[in-house]
Amino acid sequence: MSDQDLAKAAKRVILTTERIIPNEKIRQNPEATFIPFWCVDAVIEVPYGSYPGNMPYEYFSDEEYLKKWLNLEKDPAEFKKFFKKQILDTKNFYEYLDMNGGIERMIKLRAIEHLTDKK
Repeated sequence: MSDQDLAKAAKRVILTTERIIPNEKIRQNPEATFIPFWCVDAVIEVPYGSYPGNMPYEYFSDEEYLKKWLNLEKDPAEFKKFFKKQILDTKNFYEYLDMNGGIERMIKLRAIEHLTDKK
């Protein structure tokens, strides 16, 4: 099922985005909008919100972190500790991001996505 289908079927939709852009910019390229406005109850700006996943044209996924996560899932006790520390015990997304390299890590992931030498 696609994001559009899920949004249309949901009672409420809260959309997170890397950045909020002006309505005029959206109207210049309306086909780039996948979830129609009438499905969305709120829009929240969350820079790097796809981490540890990727955001096309913005930053690459954190493959090292994802490998660690997948390996820890093999041991339920270790994964439980990891999940508690990484997710449950963090006060917000930004603390989680800082715990995993913060803005410096995001700059490296951006360099990988953009194929630049700023690694």
